[in-house]
Amino acid sequence: MMDCTVRVFRFGLVLGALLAACVAYGKSIVPTSVEPIDYAVVKLRSAGISEGLISTVKQFHVPEERDWIVEMNVLGFLGKADYSAHLSHDAIRKCREFISAHHRQLVRVEKRSGVPKEVIAALLWVETKHGRHIGSHKVGHVYFSLLQADHPEVLKSTMIRLLNRAPAQAAETRQKVIDRSIAKSNWALIELRSLDAIQKSGRGSARDLVGSYAGAFGIPQFIPSSYLQWARPGLKARHADLFKMDDAIQSVAFYLKANGWKRKDQASHRSALLHYNRAQGYVDVILRIAQCVKAQGEKCSPSA
Repeated sequence: MMDCTVRVFRFGLVLGALLAACVAYGKSIVPTSVEPIDYAVVKLRSAGISEGLISTVKQFHVPEERDWIVEMNVLGFLGKADYSAHLSHDAIRKCREFISAHHRQLVRVEKRSGVPKEVIAALLWVETKHGRHIGSHKVGHVYFSLLQADHPEVLKSTMIRLLNRAPAQAAETRQKVIDRSIAKSNWALIELRSLDAIQKSGRGSARDLVGSYAGAFGIPQFIPSSYLQWARPGLKARHADLFKMDDAIQSVAFYLKANGWKRKDQASHRSALLHYNRAQGYVDVILRIAQCVKAQGEKCSPSA
């Protein structure tokens, strides 16, 4: 009983320190009377975001999901991403079937970009299982939620979630959480500006765009700014539609080539893939799947 009481007391001390940090931070930037949603709208208007997009993200915003979305994005550093589940005999078989189904497009893209069809197939498998798992979150809602991440009320919720998930690390990581909350909010504003540009140019509607809790969408899981910079149509279409496989294939190849992929230069392959996702495990899994897919007729152990 005494041990339990001590733990509860320590929990309260740590929580008090975390919340005090939030209050101290919050007083420096936001009047306490400003609600998180209103705070986010002010940011959008100050950045010149169109009233059309502001209306859309407010309409589809789900306040009950906001704190979870912020937690998943801000506190992601607490756990190391494990990509090993993507690597299996089934993955190799599915990638071979994918190449067979889209062979003409993949061969054409590989010839132009130098990115092997096996790498494209492997990347799209890891990202969305070739389009089967693209996410169901409204992209505008995700970024509108993250835009509120540095509001004191939201930051307080994040700190409580930090304490629940990693009580031993809470005190030493509180400043990191504050810094990440600010960074995620700033990043969300950039992505909302890009989403506004996509909508204004007729390349997509924020009303319809769905994706992951991290704000990535389509078969290759691009974020809005990546779409504007690297998405390319596979055929003679006006705009790239990342929910269409030909466009997804073309866009992945263009992205990797634009970010340094060179034929027969393994260092450039890793570097380009790291630009797509900064996790070494992600790169290792894609290259291993691609290697096994290419070994047609040969035994290739995914775990080797």
